[in-house]
Amino acid sequence: MAKPETTFKAGAVRASVFVNTVQRNGGSGAMRKATLDVRYQDKNGEWQSTHSFSLNEIPKAIIVLLKVYDYLLSQGSEKTSWAASDGNQNIGEQVDPVSWTATAPSAQSQMVVRP
Repeated sequence: MAKPETTFKAGAVRASVFVNTVQRNGGSGAMRKATLDVRYQDKNGEWQSTHSFSLNEIPKAIIVLLKVYDYLLSQGSEKTSWAASDGNQNIGEQVDPVSWTATAPSAQSQMVVRP
């Protein structure tokens, strides 16, 4: 398994950033992606991961995801301008974490999401 570029933790919740090299439109570039999981020890003492979050782990997940978001912005990940395979959006499109606008895949209208 590839080694993450960086990892952010809050309790048992962990978000890791990986760098992938992608080829698009005749060029190549780095694309960073994040994974999110919870680490725990099973009854045999072996470390395991899950992608299910308890009530108490959700705020920790939000915290580490915001840290990942800040990190990705600082790395310039949002400046990638390659077209996505469906041609409708840009890979690495910058999104305001507080209030963002996204196009619904099955509708032409825009959906505004607010926390």
